[in-house]
Amino acid sequence: MSSLYGNDRRKSHAARDDWFSGVEGIVVETDPTTYCVKVIIPSVDEEMVFDDWVPVLTPFAGPPGYGAAFMPAPGSEVVLFSRGNEGLSLFAVSRFNEEYLPPAEAADGSHVLKTPHALKLLADLLVLIRSGQTVTVQGVSGVNADAPDVRLMSGGAVGVHAQGAKVGFMGASPVTRRPLPGPAIDPASCIALANAIRAALIALGLCE
Repeated sequence: MSSLYGNDRRKSHAARDDWFSGVEGIVVETDPTTYCVKVIIPSVDEEMVFDDWVPVLTPFAGPPGYGAAFMPAPGSEVVLFSRGNEGLSLFAVSRFNEEYLPPAEAADGSHVLKTPHALKLLADLLVLIRSGQTVTVQGVSGVNADAPDVRLMSGGAVGVHAQGAKVGFMGASPVTRRPLPGPAIDPASCIALANAIRAALIALGLCE
C-alpha cells in the first residue's frame, strides 16, 4: 500500500505536469458514506492500491444529505486530476472504456441513465415529469403509485380518483365499497338490488 501524495503531500507530484490533464485509475474500493474511492493507477503500478481516499465529483451537491450520488463501480475506470495542477488535492470522475461500455440503449442517440443498482429519485417538493410525446412506465413485477390522494387524469379531466380504500371514476368523489341487498328472489328484492347497483354506479361516477 502506498500514498498518492508520497511522504510530502505538497511536493510529491509537483514535478508531474499531467495531473491537470488527467491520469487514468481503476476503482478498487468505494465508500458511499463519504463518496470516495481507492484506486490503482496502472501507469504507476498495476498492482498497487493507494491508501488515500479520492473524492468523486458529482454534478450536484446540495445541503447536507442532498445531491446526486452515482458511485463508480469497483473495476471501472476513473480519471484523476488535481486542483490547479498542484498534485495536492486529487479528484476522480468516471469514464467509459473498452470493458465498461456505455448503455446499449444510448446507441440511437438517446440520453440514458441506466444503473444495475436501485435508483431513487427523492425530492422534498414537487417532482415534475413532462414529455412532448409519450411517457411510458414499465415494471417487470409491478408498478405502485402510493399517496393519500391519487388522480389519473386525461386531457385535464380526472378519470380515476383514489383516496385510500375509496375510489371514484370520471370526476366522481371517491367512495368506499358499498354492501348490496341479498339475492333477488322476488320482484321487491329485484327492485331493491337494481336500485342499489344503480346508486353504486352513480356514486362511483360510472353512470348518471
